[in-house]
Amino acid sequence: MKKFTAIFLATCMMASCLIGCGSKSTESSSNETPATEPASTEEDKTAEPAADDASGENPTVTLRIAHQSAETEGIAMAFEKFKDELEAANVGFEVTIYPAGQLVASDRDSIEAVTLGEVDVTSVADIQFSSTVSAFYLFNAEFLFDSIDDAYDAFYKEGLFDKLAQATTDANVGCEVASIWANGGRTLWTTGKEVRSADDMKGLPLRCAENEINIAEMEALGAVPVSMAWNEIYTGLQQGTVNGLFSTKSAIVQQGMTAALDYCIDTNHSFGHAITLMNTAKLNSLTGAQREAYDNALKVATEYQWDLAREAEASIDARIEEEVEYIHLTDEERAAMAEIMVGATEDMVKELLGDDAAILDSVRGN
Repeated sequence: MKKFTAIFLATCMMASCLIGCGSKSTESSSNETPATEPASTEEDKTAEPAADDASGENPTVTLRIAHQSAETEGIAMAFEKFKDELEAANVGFEVTIYPAGQLVASDRDSIEAVTLGEVDVTSVADIQFSSTVSAFYLFNAEFLFDSIDDAYDAFYKEGLFDKLAQATTDANVGCEVASIWANGGRTLWTTGKEVRSADDMKGLPLRCAENEINIAEMEALGAVPVSMAWNEIYTGLQQGTVNGLFSTKSAIVQQGMTAALDYCIDTNHSFGHAITLMNTAKLNSLTGAQREAYDNALKVATEYQWDLAREAEASIDARIEEEVEYIHLTDEERAAMAEIMVGATEDMVKELLGDDAAILDSVRGN
């Protein structure tokens, strides 16, 4: 009887593996499925965690994490922390990380890969995920947060993370928002002219991405938007084609562009974020013990990443003070700039958000 039972169980396990392999092949064979289309079923979205097996042991779960960050950057370091915490839990996780664009060369690649199950975990820029889940158009809005700490509180103490995660689950696109990590603030950079108000920006040619919201706010400030690719900016500043730009502090400092700039104006009108995504089907395949370990590992990695972001922001600020004149706006000057920029773009952002516009209202306190 014991021999028959063992043979029966082995046969069932082989059949289950064959069925699972067949399903995966069918799902990932469609190269024409865009990242914005659902890659999971309604059952995937609502599935309960998989049950632990009768022996109390957890099946081995292989997690493939792929991202674009260099291994020395905070995002990459946080993924390493996540991996360490998962494997230390000793509940069956085997994690492999592919950093620096080894498997995913762009945010679009990352979104498509995680929704189709070609990778299990990835991260993308907040704005880039908006074409997949409209709630993320929220990050087109200016002056949402006053600082990194203010952003952290909004996400994890005031419920914003939960709203964005639920919007993603409801969209049923094949992935879930696992966490939101920090990328630092954006400021105004200029050469040849100190800026403290919109009056100082009148007629000032500023590099602008081809984005209707960015164009609208620059025009409202009185500046002249100049479309220019990122790799042309340094030369454009040297030649006077443009006299400044809005950009993240880290990008300007780390790429040595302060050599062509004179001023950094601490508008801090927006903060970038990395959206960490997990494939829905893989998440739902976890046992109860594995899901608990996953949640705990995410919490540890998230706190670690935000701490790294705070340290990086302080370090970048110190370098800015050394390399250019760092102009710190008064509360009144920043509020005046915010009134103009938000006034010129808020309705545009709400139109993009559609039914999710209530999320923006909740952040504004309306």
